[in-house]
Amino acid sequence: MENLKPFIGRLMLISTVICFMMVLMGGIFFLVSYGHDPVPWHKYTSYPTIPTTYKTIGDDLKNPTPLGIVQLGLLVLLLTQVARVALTAWLFLKARDKTFAIISFFVLLVLLYCAIWRF
Repeated sequence: MENLKPFIGRLMLISTVICFMMVLMGGIFFLVSYGHDPVPWHKYTSYPTIPTTYKTIGDDLKNPTPLGIVQLGLLVLLLTQVARVALTAWLFLKARDKTFAIISFFVLLVLLYCAIWRF
């Protein structure tokens, strides 16, 4: 059980670095693709609404776009947190700490609900 704590720590560190690199790559790709476009400051409109469903993120994997890479990096970050909470809940169950296991499962349900509810 004690060897699971370093595993969770390594999981968080590695996945956070991977997410950072994905978002950074997407940002650089976006600047390379659209950084030279002139910005009409006299008639400024915000960026069009970006579709953020799991289907569009999956479609962006087939034909990578800069915003799709950024969205995928953020999705991996979300999944990392879900994995961390699930492993922590399992760790509390294994230690027979019912109070913290229930709290962890509640947090896991909230994370899953928020991730699925909109889509």
